[in-house]
Amino acid sequence: MVDYAKIHRMSQNDDVQERKEAVDQIRINSRNFPDKDKEQAWKDLLALTIDENSNVRRGAANALGPAFQYLTDKEQAAKELLALTKHKNSNVRVTAANRLGLVFQHITDKEQAAKELLALTKDENGDVRGRAANSLGLVF
Repeated sequence: MVDYAKIHRMSQNDDVQERKEAVDQIRINSRNFPDKDKEQAWKDLLALTIDENSNVRRGAANALGPAFQYLTDKEQAAKELLALTKHKNSNVRVTAANRLGLVFQHITDKEQAAKELLALTKDENGDVRGRAANSLGLVF
């Protein structure tokens, strides 16, 4: 059994390497966490998507897709993922667009997710627009 309390502490650590390791542990073990820990793992990943370190942010955002399918409250998780599509950092928006395409099948409000992806195709950042277009291609 995975000790999520330890991973949670790592996600809060001042050391960048510890936070990166926390992201990796969440990504690798998300399917094995007890339900009570899955929700905290999701919250930790969301917090790490806005970490001061770009490598931590990127890793956390990439881990959102694999972790999503194992969540018990997918509706709330989808709302949180959709909120990342409006983040000020374009790299976060790129990854959010990518992850929306990957988890679309698990989202209950597909209409809202599709609207967000369509909106991202008009983003000021070309990488965001491209990733959103790719995700729309996967979804439809």
